[in-house]
Amino acid sequence: MAYVWDFGDGVIDDVSGATVQHAYSVAGAYNVVVTASNALGALSAGVMVTVTEVFVEPTPPPTP
Repeated sequence: MAYVWDFGDGVIDDVSGATVQHAYSVAGAYNVVVTASNALGALSAGVMVTVTEVFVEPTPPPTP
């Protein structure tokens, strides 16, 4: 079985397999599509992913 992941941001991954991780560089809505194929044919499925920015306050240095 071969898998091709299209993350909707110009990145296509055809190496990782059925489980993948991906980091988006810009917040937004992305259509993610995976296509699984074997000798009998191919099947694709997609989902819309919304990426938002998360701001984390830095931890203040310890007081001596």
